[in-house]
Amino acid sequence: MRIPAIPTTWASEKRLYEKQFFAVLRRRTKIIDIPPEEGELGYTSSDGNIHEAYKHPIMDDLSKELQIMFRYGVFTHETLHQIFTSFSYLEQKLTTISDLTEKQVFSLFANLVEDPSIEYFAPDVFGGEMLQALNFSIRHIYRMSPQISESPTAFSQFINALVQFGDMGLLKGEFTYPEAELYFKKIAPEFNRMVTCSDPHARIDAAYKWMVMTRPLWRKEAEEKEKFSDFLNELLDELMNGGMVGDGDAKNIPENGVSDERSERRAAFSKALEEEKKVESPSEENESSSSSKVSSVAGDKSNKTCAQSADSSKSPEGQERGVLKRFTETETGAEGHPAVDKSIAKLASELKEKLEKEEASDSKEPQNEDLDLPIEIPRVHGSENTAVNCMNVRMKADVKDNSYSALLSDNARSIKMLTSSIKSLLRLDYDTYSRTTSGKYSLKRDLDHTSVKVFDKRKEKKNIDDMAVMLLIDTSGSMHGEKIKLAKDTAVILAESFASLKIPCYIMGFTADTAGCDVLHNHYVTWTNNKAERKSLVKLNANANNDDGYSIRFATQILKKKKAEHKLLFVISDGAPACMRYHATDGVKDTSLAIIEAKKVSDILGIGIGIHHCKELKKMYQGRFIDVQDINELTSAVCRQLKNILRKWL
Repeated sequence: MRIPAIPTTWASEKRLYEKQFFAVLRRRTKIIDIPPEEGELGYTSSDGNIHEAYKHPIMDDLSKELQIMFRYGVFTHETLHQIFTSFSYLEQKLTTISDLTEKQVFSLFANLVEDPSIEYFAPDVFGGEMLQALNFSIRHIYRMSPQISESPTAFSQFINALVQFGDMGLLKGEFTYPEAELYFKKIAPEFNRMVTCSDPHARIDAAYKWMVMTRPLWRKEAEEKEKFSDFLNELLDELMNGGMVGDGDAKNIPENGVSDERSERRAAFSKALEEEKKVESPSEENESSSSSKVSSVAGDKSNKTCAQSADSSKSPEGQERGVLKRFTETETGAEGHPAVDKSIAKLASELKEKLEKEEASDSKEPQNEDLDLPIEIPRVHGSENTAVNCMNVRMKADVKDNSYSALLSDNARSIKMLTSSIKSLLRLDYDTYSRTTSGKYSLKRDLDHTSVKVFDKRKEKKNIDDMAVMLLIDTSGSMHGEKIKLAKDTAVILAESFASLKIPCYIMGFTADTAGCDVLHNHYVTWTNNKAERKSLVKLNANANNDDGYSIRFATQILKKKKAEHKLLFVISDGAPACMRYHATDGVKDTSLAIIEAKKVSDILGIGIGIHHCKELKKMYQGRFIDVQDINELTSAVCRQLKNILRKWL
């Protein structure tokens, strides 16, 4: 079969995914094409590489822009597997199962619970376009999934319902097999608890429990079908669009993920099912004893968010659907939650445009977009004198954008307080005389006979107002959301305070592996620090990776060219350096050397935002580093450190 030509935009997409993966996990992956004949959508191989299809039937009814958005969502899903899924424990569990069919059913259940679980915890890892793309892909897959009644067997109906329950907390259509409905009602409440469980081992243990628990359902079909193995694979392809596995650490997963519309609906569905059980007839004795035996298999790995479900009871045949009726798509009007809304369509269009621009820029030599920068662009090399393609962009505010006024209003109190504090410190810096036992003789003091200190020593002015301050801000993708907002607030406070005191201030953002270059510097405020420059701070945003070593060297050269008696460099970041130019720990070593070089020119202070493991940053800055765990304290921490440094200069 002839494979259709793949447009060059797909190559740009894959480069974007590889950069985003590196920004999130601080290690590399390759995006490998899945041939159309394989029929799979996406999966992660044991070597940590992500395999993804450019074309798949599930995307046929989507526009080109939305196809990009969907593929981005699939990539995000695979990245989450590498963070949250304990594939090593899954392999370990598989070795305890000798029966091939049991292995396949267990793997099926493990995949079923992992997918909605990693999506539940996704907002704890990233936000922005990655999260929106993920949500879009989930909704689209749900929209394309078959009605429950279209599944030909009891087991496939049960699995179909469980997939839909995990994806959206809603069912499509009705069960035609009473036993499929029975097992769904039994497992759904615990399934929901496992989705929101922070322990990946507990999820895998639960999957084993469900495999044993549903044996009467799938064993019958396994005996009747000669190729039950092929049937399971087809079922996976139909319902899950390709196997998705990973090998995540999952050591730092919070106990409670970020709730959303889907998880809230799923929780309400589970609660309703459990309440329905309370009014049903008690379980038959043999079912109760079987359930209690199975419970012991799962072990005690669960934490308080992973409490095991109570024994399930059987619903009488012929009973009205009740809870299921309330949570069926046709009854709830789920079309009120369309997969595509205006914001998604807008983002998809912007993403396509961004990829096309990046593709065009890849064929050009990186250059400075604005050559009228009020500084001479320094010639800077990277580690071991390696050449680095660096683009420098002078940021300019949009004339019609009034959002800077809101930033000023929000930070007015902080600007006033910092300005006042610096003024007070500047007033302390003047020529004075102090009493000493040596120095210039004072006849007046000797005649007073009030002290043995009869000499005056002149305390010289330190000229701390003759200073230049530079703020370097990490604008990599991990700085998205609240972090970049607070970094923006800090930049506004410093720029406005220094402008009123007529103290030179320079603000530059740095990122890497984007716009067709190794390093991208966005210059917001230069030494001129006029109102037009300060307004450009509204454009401060997060994207791609961070090459701290190169950017600190670049900032050092800017400070070196500035005539001032005192110089200070602030570096705001939320993690260790990570870019395509660095390998393993090279980034830490290179940045440490850059900081040593910077100290010869100016005082330097590293400021970490919300970093849980900051040993590397403390090592790099050699004590000149503060860790701001509460990101809301960022601006006050910067202002406090600035005042401490000014006092040191006095």
